[in-house]
Amino acid sequence: MPLYAQIFDSDLENHLGSGRTRALYSRYQRLLAEEPTELPHINAVCADDCLGLEDWSCRLMLLPDGDYLYTSYGRELAKLTGFTMLGSRISSGSGSAFGFFRQSYARAAASRRPLVTHSAAVFAAGIASWIRLVLPVRDDAGHLSLFTLSKPIYQAQAMIGSLMQVIDD
Repeated sequence: MPLYAQIFDSDLENHLGSGRTRALYSRYQRLLAEEPTELPHINAVCADDCLGLEDWSCRLMLLPDGDYLYTSYGRELAKLTGFTMLGSRISSGSGSAFGFFRQSYARAAASRRPLVTHSAAVFAAGIASWIRLVLPVRDDAGHLSLFTLSKPIYQAQAMIGSLMQVIDD
């Protein structure tokens, strides 16, 4: 079965879902409006942890060879997937999921614009899919980095959503 995966780089508000992903995107947009010629600094994006960002996020450094190094990997992500990518390159992962991540990260880095992905949860039992917000940011050295925030869609939530869609129709 092929990996269900979509990348959205316009009309992001309609693809974010609710909660911390929407709140983080709003913060990012405010920071961009304050300084439109620069990408927001990672510390400003993650100014406080009231959103629980560290548990559900990853930080990726763009390497000179075009690969990405995970410099942070959220505790909850590691718990749900059963592994961590901390200290690993995206190229060290294999399969369609990692190919999709590489494609998403390259697109966000090249455009220097945020994007949202929806993808199947191939590594996490009980999770139907993920919504992932990918934000291009500046690191302490002023270089382009990426910050991702993931939101799991649990299987029960996905089934209820599908049932509600059928009822509405």
